[in-house]
Amino acid sequence: MEIKNFGCKVDGHARRCSNKETSSIVLNDLDLEETFIHGWGPGGQAINKTANCVRLKHLPTGIYVKCQDSRDLQVNRLIARRRLKERLDEILNGESSASAVRRREAQARENNRFSRAKRRLEMKAAFKTKCLEGGKSSD
Repeated sequence: MEIKNFGCKVDGHARRCSNKETSSIVLNDLDLEETFIHGWGPGGQAINKTANCVRLKHLPTGIYVKCQDSRDLQVNRLIARRRLKERLDEILNGESSASAVRRREAQARENNRFSRAKRRLEMKAAFKTKCLEGGKSSD
């Protein structure tokens, strides 16, 4: 039995569901090439003595990700798989990918906030001019 994802999202106070199906990315272990390499950057001996950097390559597409966010190899493996799924989702689903939807929602929130502030400033300016005009007419 296959469970379909219809893009339902619980967001703070409201629940939004789109009828458009989004294809969920499933990583097959046979399609992955996982190598462990020495890390780089600051950290000195803690980085240099262990091979805790994960390089994960998706063989069908040739996309690869590297991860050395943690000192723990298993945590880095999980993070690398999550990042690879996100990259594949962006490539395969394009504008309907989860990250693109999140970006659009964040942009819409920012635009809404900006327009509210702009309306508020316009209302203050209109009130100020109305008060100034009212004061001049009573003289």
